[in-house]
Amino acid sequence: MISRLFHILLLLLIQQLVFAQHLQFTELVDKNKNLLKNITGIAQDKQGMMWFTTKGFGIQSYDGFKVKTYLPQTDNPNSVASDYGESIYVDKADNIWIGHFGTGLDKYDRRTNTFTHYRHNPSDNSSISNDSLRQVLQDHLGNIWVATYAGLNLLDLKTGKFTHFKHDANDPQSLSNDHIRTLYEDKQGTLWVGTGNAFYMFGNETREEGGFNRFDRNTGKFTRYLHDAKNPNSLETNKIGAIFEDSKGNFWVGTSGDGLHTLDRKTGVFTHYYYDPAHPEKLSRPLLSTDVTPFDHITFISEDITGGLWIGSMQGINIYNFKTQKVTHHGKMFLSQDKVKNDTLTGFNDYQAFQIFKAQNGLIWVGSLLGNAYFADLFKSKIPVYAPPIANVFTYYYEPDNKFLWMGSEIGLFRQDTKTQKIEKFYDKEVYDIKPDESGNLWLATNGAIRKFDPRTKAFTVYPHNHKNIGVDVNTMNTLLIDN
Repeated sequence: MISRLFHILLLLLIQQLVFAQHLQFTELVDKNKNLLKNITGIAQDKQGMMWFTTKGFGIQSYDGFKVKTYLPQTDNPNSVASDYGESIYVDKADNIWIGHFGTGLDKYDRRTNTFTHYRHNPSDNSSISNDSLRQVLQDHLGNIWVATYAGLNLLDLKTGKFTHFKHDANDPQSLSNDHIRTLYEDKQGTLWVGTGNAFYMFGNETREEGGFNRFDRNTGKFTRYLHDAKNPNSLETNKIGAIFEDSKGNFWVGTSGDGLHTLDRKTGVFTHYYYDPAHPEKLSRPLLSTDVTPFDHITFISEDITGGLWIGSMQGINIYNFKTQKVTHHGKMFLSQDKVKNDTLTGFNDYQAFQIFKAQNGLIWVGSLLGNAYFADLFKSKIPVYAPPIANVFTYYYEPDNKFLWMGSEIGLFRQDTKTQKIEKFYDKEVYDIKPDESGNLWLATNGAIRKFDPRTKAFTVYPHNHKNIGVDVNTMNTLLIDN
């Protein structure tokens, strides 16, 4: 319990520090000064490797030092299908799924360095319904869902066959549109499907086509949410670009146009957050400029580790701070054909923010459709560097109230009062690790024994190396783990 409370308090401390600092974006440049370009998808595997799909530059991985590019090889049928990926996803088994534009779905197995291809076959109704894909998602049941330009697909991992869910003009409980842009599973396990092509002017789709859909797993049917000009509590448009449920339970939906909303999932009512040029600091999407960018739409909605809400668009990024109730804009804003406003000094010198991903270490990665990959380190230069007053400290432990800092070092166990900075010594030999238990005792990994220390009585209980009793079976311990 104490250990868990400590981590909660540390997280709260980090959040307070981060909120008080200015955000900085860094362009991804590897040790060979390589840049990523035209990012369409971002993911991370269980080993921490970052993966990117790009528009024409291949599939790329980044290990923190170098970028590796995967390109199709004409003499290798097991290479990646194309250099134009629309999306990338890592499932629970650490398989990497790539959705391509025009060349189907790939599953990458790193053990064999091979790509398994799933392609549309007009003569096989169980093949994938289209070779252009927008997203792959694994739900809480382990199912793999694939969003294509021609319907929603459910993949049977054992057989490799697909079940299709498509729009039927005669069935109001079918998908509202076959062009799937985004998939999302909320915390209740409900699957949501956003449809409608925001780039419709380059295809055959009309301005009105699209819609938002809730899937019923029991019936295989959909509930549609559509724009209604007579209903101010309906969607702004039918072009759905982003779906997200934040840590407070707010359910966000982003569309083209001035389309930032929350949805009350019980009533079906949408609440709009419109851009106000007189008050740009209010919660909204970034400035809408359809005269400059006719396909301007919300591309993503996400949340960082501090609870900040990130709203991406073709006009940069808005980050909303719920605590201050203010928006900060990052990136360029095109006010007219010949007037550009650089509204940030934080390093995001771009505007077409297309993808976002929160990494395991809290980094926020943003991919630009035209430019490079950026990451925002919410911790960099945020937590002050602490120079310990004791030489060669091996381990630290803050008490839950942050009143005392315990230090295990090469020369013993020390306690520092965080207010007065007074230091006391309680043990004069090596202490390699400190772990608290639920009773308030501190367990120490020391040279020759495990020691239990009661801070209230200042008493030690020693569990030495002894094959005949419950003592430890090695002379020196470097780390401890409390099994609660």
